[in-house]
Amino acid sequence: MPLDKQQIALTASVLVFFLVSIIGTINDISPFVCCKRALIAMVVTYIVVVLVVKFINHLVINAMISRQVNKIMEKFRNFNGPAN
Repeated sequence: MPLDKQQIALTASVLVFFLVSIIGTINDISPFVCCKRALIAMVVTYIVVVLVVKFINHLVINAMISRQVNKIMEKFRNFNGPAN
């Protein structure tokens, strides 16, 4: 079953936003710069996570299809008997 890319990406990007905000606050960066950096990190994280989850879904679905095709081919070979 494919993973939900929007939910995973949104969760990761919100976590990164707060993490970058906290790190900026600890390092005495001005609130505007801190917010700007956090927003940029959030957008980049969202895009990267969506792409990674799409790739993982692609791999998982291809593996599932390949396994089903192999099962069908094995049944077909057993149905026809040994090849001579």
